[in-house]
Amino acid sequence: MNPIVALRHLPVNGSQGLCYGQHDWPADLDEIDAALPQLRAQLPDWPILTSPLQRCLRLATRVLSPRHGGLAVDERLMEIDFGDWETRRWTDLDREQLHAWSRDVVGFRPPGGESFGDLIERVSHVVDGLTGPTILVTHAGVIRALWHVVAGWPAEKAAVEPVPYGRAIRIYWRRQDDVRRA
Repeated sequence: MNPIVALRHLPVNGSQGLCYGQHDWPADLDEIDAALPQLRAQLPDWPILTSPLQRCLRLATRVLSPRHGGLAVDERLMEIDFGDWETRRWTDLDREQLHAWSRDVVGFRPPGGESFGDLIERVSHVVDGLTGPTILVTHAGVIRALWHVVAGWPAEKAAVEPVPYGRAIRIYWRRQDDVRRA
């Protein structure tokens, strides 16, 4: 089983208080460049697979060095699709729908979007296709799905676990209690 290091993109300017998943917010290149020394120190010399969204692709491109052995883009690493909720203020979303989501974090599907269960299925296909140790530059939802698919965490727990920005997270093929973060 191939080791995985997942790296969440850096915070996105202008997105505070908004629901966003697959909306393609631009990355702040100055912030990425400022974070590069620390990020490069966290990452092994493995190939990089990235989400095509700018906040990940630009980060992956800047982190990439000759020692990483290449960069590939995979649309299945995009964040969860929030459908009609995309780019709306969290405070403006229908309260009943938000409560329904909190009662079923795995199966609830925002109008026109996808559920965490759908995301898990998408991410499991990425994992099945990995041929060696890989760095995945991606989003919080995808990393949560990886905790379920790779580490065996219960989906309900993985779906709500906080994911830090710009930090390498090693995910091991073990049971929930054995997952260690770099």
